[in-house]
Amino acid sequence: EKDLADPQLIALAAEYKVIPDRVIALDEKQRQELLAKVDILPPSLVLAQAAEESGWASSRFTIEGNAFFGQWDFSGKGMIPEKQRKELGNYGLARFDSPLASVEGYMFNINTHTAYQKLRALREKLRASGKLLTGIELAGTLDKYSERGQAYIEGLKKMIRFNKLE
Repeated sequence: EKDLADPQLIALAAEYKVIPDRVIALDEKQRQELLAKVDILPPSLVLAQAAEESGWASSRFTIEGNAFFGQWDFSGKGMIPEKQRKELGNYGLARFDSPLASVEGYMFNINTHTAYQKLRALREKLRASGKLLTGIELAGTLDKYSERGQAYIEGLKKMIRFNKLE
């Protein structure tokens, strides 16, 4: 029996914007929506993106701010790139207290941002049909993660294959 009024479940659903803050129990539709958002990401995909976005953990942003995934920050607290593109607004790279916090921020970003709805939809479809969730397959949905689009996707797939990350 599922406890749809469990306080931890309610807190997670509110954090993932499945429900408003004051709801005291989920309905089954909301539970399904939450499950679609908090499902796993294949380690192969996470590792490939971290390697790509951090220059194999050698970038200034990774060293100074544990930024492994190139996430932007518009709050004014981000690390400013040397060649900031002003036409894109006043942004920086998000900084994190630890590598774990960077991974948690990345997971939340992938699992909530509208730009990654294609990934979540494919993941849900694969899950429902009992198929394996692979980094290679899910990478194909990340055309919005980088301005490089399809070239970024191909680079991730190549990195997963070459380094045998699956």
